[in-house]
Amino acid sequence: ETPGRWLAARVIGRHLFCLKSDGVVKLTHAPSSNTTVIKFNHDLVYGAAGLISPLAIWEVGTSKFYYLGTDLVIYEVTESAIKPISHLLLTKLFKDTASLDKLQFVRGMVDLTEHRGYFFYDRTGLANQLLDSYVAYNYYTNEFKIGQLGFNINAAVDYKVSDRAAQQLLLSTLTLVESFDTLAATNDDGVAISRYYTTGWQKLKEEGWFHGVKIIAKASAACRIRVTVALDGEEDFQFERWHSLGGGAPADRVITIQSTIVPLLAESVNVRIDIYHDAITARSEIQKVGLLYQPTGQYDERPDRGIGSNLQGGS
Repeated sequence: ETPGRWLAARVIGRHLFCLKSDGVVKLTHAPSSNTTVIKFNHDLVYGAAGLISPLAIWEVGTSKFYYLGTDLVIYEVTESAIKPISHLLLTKLFKDTASLDKLQFVRGMVDLTEHRGYFFYDRTGLANQLLDSYVAYNYYTNEFKIGQLGFNINAAVDYKVSDRAAQQLLLSTLTLVESFDTLAATNDDGVAISRYYTTGWQKLKEEGWFHGVKIIAKASAACRIRVTVALDGEEDFQFERWHSLGGGAPADRVITIQSTIVPLLAESVNVRIDIYHDAITARSEIQKVGLLYQPTGQYDERPDRGIGSNLQGGS
């Protein structure tokens, strides 16, 4: 045991991880043949730093969570191990802020749709107890991003309009509530954070083979889009496709993109388009989005004779 304060706790499997200000203690249920006696093993996890703030933690389902330690390192916690994942740049970034005594207000949040977790903090020390910057970590690609929000926030919460809707992070300033994706936020290269658009669930006129989307957008050489789709009530957006909005010629002002996937039988579709800006001055606009599908009633069932049927025999 350690003398530090108990700040937070998370359950993974049969283990309760108790995060204190000076370390991590793991409680594990120990099965016993005596049903009248409940036993727990109580172990200090050696080498794991304490939690720097009661809110500096975010979870990915029930299998793992992440926290910011008092040594200014981000840790990943699973049922079997606690391991550091930060690199030197992040550690130095937090160290420059630590002297301002503001990291006690760090708040962690996760966007499961983007597969990305955030630590919001006060980098400048000028926002009192408010938060003006962020560190983001994509737990699928192991990529980090750091940047500033453009606002000073005092609260954050994840939100979904419905079970089928895309998740949003809502950040509160002293006077307004903002969606994180609509903030005037930039990363440390001065580039605006990604924006996204969803069509919402679109009921097809009849069941058919969905095979992609047709997108009409304003051309912009410094913009890219990522297209993903969810089918028939599924919450996960899949079948990722990337496209440039640069256009085929410098004079192009509007471009048409056909983002296709392997045909899938579906009755309803939800399309998500993420827009990424590679320059500060980049501007983009999605004008129209159409679904590409073929109703099953119009499906051509004639056998495909294949290329070989057009070949001429010879010696």
